[in-house]
Amino acid sequence: MKRKMKKRVGMTLALACMAAASVCAQEGWEITPEAGMVVNKDHFYDKTYVGFKMGVGVYHEIIHAEGREKPSFGLNSGLFVVQQRGGYHAMNVGNIPVGNGRFMDGYFAKATRYYLQLPLMVRWRYSVADNVKINLGLGPYAGIGLGGKGSMSYNARLFSEESFPDLEPVVHEYYEFDPFKGKHVNEEYRIDASPRFDWGVAAAASVTVDRVTFTIDFQTAFGNTYEQQNDFRIRNYMVSFTFGYTL
Repeated sequence: MKRKMKKRVGMTLALACMAAASVCAQEGWEITPEAGMVVNKDHFYDKTYVGFKMGVGVYHEIIHAEGREKPSFGLNSGLFVVQQRGGYHAMNVGNIPVGNGRFMDGYFAKATRYYLQLPLMVRWRYSVADNVKINLGLGPYAGIGLGGKGSMSYNARLFSEESFPDLEPVVHEYYEFDPFKGKHVNEEYRIDASPRFDWGVAAAASVTVDRVTFTIDFQTAFGNTYEQQNDFRIRNYMVSFTFGYTL
């Protein structure tokens, strides 16, 4: 799994660099490879997790403003590989049947997902000094799940010990699964999958000194994190901190 994921990430970044090189020489375009960390949570009340983000940003200037009174205006996009780590909340509250006359009595689950993200932002650029600029961006993003790994463990307790006197009252069960595929545990129970398509809105602020840029990007996902989701609080909230160098 790890080897396949590294191969996918490497191929994706190579394609992004090739596409960036094709427009790098054109006037009004800027190509900025970026890398850094992300801090995300899958639930409004969940704890935070740390992952990574890397890719190539592309900026096209539409309106150029001279001086410092008015900002320049353009479009910002790119292609990024994002690692999102967190819990796995594809669960309902209550005694969930898990087959063989048992129900789930408490569980622990986690998942790591890898997405290929395509943002599309409008961006305002303010010149505050000869070689210092402040950039503000806002817009939607879309993502496709590349792969990942999840695990779940829980205690499976008998609904009625009298009906199954020869069985252990409680057994511990553990499963690994692909978050984008889920897993059929048995005829009665299935671990739900996460939809591969993700989308949401993002806002970014960055500072550019000469060719080096530091960016803080906040994203809120509107796409569901699993198939039968009905709780809007279960969303992915992510903040990324990246450094980039404009070619």
